[in-house]
Amino acid sequence: MRILVINTLYYPDFQGGAEKSVQLLCEGFVNRGHEVLVLSNSNSNNQATVNGVKVQYFKTRNIIPFLKVKKYFTIVRMLWHLIDMFNPFYFPSYKKIVDRFNPDVVLTNNLPGFSVSVWQFFKKKKIPVVHVLRDHALLCPKGTMFADGKRCVNQCLRCRLMSYPKKSLSKNINGVIGISNYILHRHLKADYFVNHKVCKVIPNSVAFTGNQIKEGVNDSITFGYFGRLSDEKGLGYLIEEYGVFNCNVPHKLLIGGDGEPLYVKKIKASAENSNIEFLGFVSSEKFYEKIDYLIVPSMLEEAFGRVVIEAWQYGVYVLAARSGGMTELAGFGNLSLFDHTDKGALHKLLNTCAERQLKFNDDDYKLCKHHFDRDVVTDQYLEIINEVIG
Repeated sequence: MRILVINTLYYPDFQGGAEKSVQLLCEGFVNRGHEVLVLSNSNSNNQATVNGVKVQYFKTRNIIPFLKVKKYFTIVRMLWHLIDMFNPFYFPSYKKIVDRFNPDVVLTNNLPGFSVSVWQFFKKKKIPVVHVLRDHALLCPKGTMFADGKRCVNQCLRCRLMSYPKKSLSKNINGVIGISNYILHRHLKADYFVNHKVCKVIPNSVAFTGNQIKEGVNDSITFGYFGRLSDEKGLGYLIEEYGVFNCNVPHKLLIGGDGEPLYVKKIKASAENSNIEFLGFVSSEKFYEKIDYLIVPSMLEEAFGRVVIEAWQYGVYVLAARSGGMTELAGFGNLSLFDHTDKGALHKLLNTCAERQLKFNDDDYKLCKHHFDRDVVTDQYLEIINEVIG
């Protein structure tokens, strides 16, 4: 089968969990004997083969490159998003790809840069399209449904207007996959994908390799935060809560990741004179081997929470905010949820960790390994694709 995959970014350009998930999925298709071509935005036009996956990188066909949008003034960003409501400038390249690659199916993921115009193009070519919901970008230009320090319960007027073309064109989709019940049903309730033939929840995956369970108990406890450094991800809240945490067990907090330079400078200043260490960019493997507990304090309604299953992959117990799709992961164990609006809720969990009452469970690890393993998830995608094609 020839599968055309479209995502805003692809290896080595990463912004978050979506790129990792798409890469694992594409490599899973290749391992199953399918031919895969990925279309991705980058800083220049280029072609490459990454672990058997063919990748066509496009220089963003908009007023500024996708990777630099956040660095420009508001008026420039607004113009970029207006063009991105329906961007026809990739159509000549799509036509060449159809003639050359002749895909059996198109799997679209995050689409900023390409825009949902891709759905209309392939609908006219009578090539079935399956869309994967990985964030809120079809509902909110920022993709976060977060404004003024709060989660957005409903779309604001600006988001409704700018997302209308996306909602209208979603009728061209043959199948829709949500990485969680939360993200799928949030879109369906908003009347997206009204003509879908197939609809299913399929989670993100990780590449489990052997048994990663940590052995033994240290005399000290190391907590960790891993990901983008920003207030919307709850880092400010975490540092505030951790700042008043006190117990008889030696402890520290490691923070891995990066963010906007001004924010990073401010947040580091707020954490001075504490046992908090900023590691900057670090690989997930090196980070998780340093910590006992991962804290995910996100203020957002997360579509899934890939960082949770990554921690499980390395045998790390997780403390996570009650947020969107992350709440659905609680059924797999090795996860305790807290409400970030409840002052002191995280502090109580930290004390529970200090008392050694929260430990990683081997049976729960086996359960999540079965459910989130790359091969299992790849097969679920292929079932949906075959159903759409058939």
